[in-house]
Amino acid sequence: MVANKKKESSLQGTVFYQAEDSMLFDMKTKKVQMYGKSKIKYTDLTIASEQVEINWKENTLDARGVKDTTTGKWKGTPEFSQGAKSYSAKRMKYNFKTKRGVINTVVTKEGEGYIHGDRVKKDVENNMYINSAKYTTCDLAHPHFYFNAHKIKVIPQKRIISGPFNVVIADIPLPIGFLFGYFPVPKKRGSGFVMPVYGESRDRGFFFQNGGYFWAMNEYINLKLLGSIYTLGGGGGQGIVNYKKKYGFQGNASFTFNVKSNEIPNSSQRRLTEDFWFNWSHTPDSKGKSSSLSASVSMGSSGFNRNNAVNPQNLLSSSFQSNVNYSKTFVGTPFNMSVVLSQTQNTLTRQETYNLPNIAFNMNRQSPFKEVRTLKKIDFFKNFNIAYS
Repeated sequence: MVANKKKESSLQGTVFYQAEDSMLFDMKTKKVQMYGKSKIKYTDLTIASEQVEINWKENTLDARGVKDTTTGKWKGTPEFSQGAKSYSAKRMKYNFKTKRGVINTVVTKEGEGYIHGDRVKKDVENNMYINSAKYTTCDLAHPHFYFNAHKIKVIPQKRIISGPFNVVIADIPLPIGFLFGYFPVPKKRGSGFVMPVYGESRDRGFFFQNGGYFWAMNEYINLKLLGSIYTLGGGGGQGIVNYKKKYGFQGNASFTFNVKSNEIPNSSQRRLTEDFWFNWSHTPDSKGKSSSLSASVSMGSSGFNRNNAVNPQNLLSSSFQSNVNYSKTFVGTPFNMSVVLSQTQNTLTRQETYNLPNIAFNMNRQSPFKEVRTLKKIDFFKNFNIAYS
């Protein structure tokens, strides 16, 4: 069921509203009650909720979810979107005339972070004022870690401003915080320094790992250069490239080079070992294309995982396989071909096997005599077909 509210002087556009179950109109109070997957559209604003009440006298709406009597869980809670922004909450109130709203128990994404709040007020400029706020990069409904603040202000696409806040990890408040917070929200990716991780290990001593620089070259490709250093000797570097072309392909490549200082048995001296590893993954978007290239490459020195692996699965794995595949269909013909380059490496036996390349050329099954006209008694040869590989 769909109904339209005619444009009035207090509104800037037409309000469209609909409900899957039913709508009740009270002409005396000028209220509309909507039940079952209700939806309202007004200019660039859309609200979807299980139940909605519209008050035309006050130019307001009240959207809310309902509690399932069987499971005890909320369903049909309001989803609010305006332009590119979206919010989810337990209850929302909005004034069409003033463009102000109040939202209870809200979750919204701002930049790379998520904001949870108990009560939110939204002004005419779309700024949000949030009480009992949590700011986190964890995308779970109950985040593992967050900045906890009594009040914050969100200026969409620009910045998040906070009063006194502290850090909470696994629901445990830590004595770490500041009197105020300022978190810029970049509109697009930016370049910047990558802070290193510090710590200590038994065989390498104190270390700074994976610090460096992230370079967002353009919207298609970015580069990360990282370095590590250890007090017992040695260090390393890593270059990581990510690329993507819309409707074309996407992939990433990395090259890691590490130098490790090892103890020499029955000696106070140490020796350096050098290891490297190369990874490349390339995935094409082959829709509507006659050719494609895909790759999955993982190869390097035999001692790399033994000396440097932090992933137990890589440490226990001794065999690695790499493949680069190219395929082409000759449009307008029954022919196609594929070329495969492959390599298998065993880091225990140090044996490497290469196939450079395997080439396959195929012709799809053809029936050359299918359209020949002849007597039914001697049409057996119409079933003759041929394929080639």
